[in-house]
Amino acid sequence: RLGVLYNTGRGCKKDYVKAFCWYQKAADQDFRKGQLFVAICHLQGIGVAQNFETACQWLQKAADQGDFTAQYNLGILNQRGTGVPQNFEKARSLYKSASKKGYAPAYAALVRLEALSGNEANMQRALNYFRKGEDALTAVCAACLPNQERLVGRIYDDTNLTSFFSCHNQ
Repeated sequence: RLGVLYNTGRGCKKDYVKAFCWYQKAADQDFRKGQLFVAICHLQGIGVAQNFETACQWLQKAADQGDFTAQYNLGILNQRGTGVPQNFEKARSLYKSASKKGYAPAYAALVRLEALSGNEANMQRALNYFRKGEDALTAVCAACLPNQERLVGRIYDDTNLTSFFSCHNQ
């Protein structure tokens, strides 16, 4: 908790280096949120030099402990090939793990990953992921779909599905 206080400047002077040191202490004791925060610091260069490879290692540790935010972010890095070799299957697996915990961005990432391929089988999988996560995705979709398409239950026909995919592929 001290890391968060130093990071935000609540009750003390904001100090990213001290925040990172406290996050690192928590991470070294296998505290998954500490591992996640250390990874974020390495991803963004906050209090420490930016290092994508090290960030991926810490995200993997937190993901292995079931942290859905770490699973999702590690999925993004695997999908993009940042800090690790590009691996769509691993990204898909990580997104699935995070989505099983109801994490809406993970559902959106699964839909986007399948839709990017453009082949019919993957488009059908994308639609299935969308249906599974429709409650979680309602808030995610509302911001990018035109007003007449905001009702998630109407996004099942190809025209509206295309709008959904184009929204999330930007």
